[in-house]
Amino acid sequence: MDRVFRERILDERTESLALRGLQADRALLPPRLVCLAGGRHLAVPLEMVSSIRPFGCSPLPLIAAGARGVMLGATLSGRTLLSVLDLAALLDPALRAGDPPGGGKMLILRRAEPAVALRVDRVLGAIRLQALDVSDRALLPDPAAPHPALVSLLEPGPLLATIAALDHA
Repeated sequence: MDRVFRERILDERTESLALRGLQADRALLPPRLVCLAGGRHLAVPLEMVSSIRPFGCSPLPLIAAGARGVMLGATLSGRTLLSVLDLAALLDPALRAGDPPGGGKMLILRRAEPAVALRVDRVLGAIRLQALDVSDRALLPDPAAPHPALVSLLEPGPLLATIAALDHA
């Protein structure tokens, strides 16, 4: 069975189980910036993002082997040189072999070491999501859809550890 197909089935099952247990009194999470990256809804803690800019960077001639497909280049923000990483490729190694994406937005991360900007396809906005029993997922209400979308929650610690690991690859 194809890995992408298997993951889509698991995501659909997770979503249906989450929706089955949905209750109006579930707690709301702190505000998150919801984005689309690689066809997935992702939610980054709002306090982690210092600004959002249109995507644009200068390609780098040499990129470490572990960062190929993830690191898109570099850009300046004020006096700080930022590494620009593709968030979808950072989270899914299967996307690292594709062509570098064009367009989109960059999330400039606050207090990240090394200083980075994450490229996403689209920024949907800041919202308080409804918590689920599954720790790394939440529901994104969409009045136009029959069911809320399932969103992957990105936590600062693991995300920054993944980024820092690229430096040592």
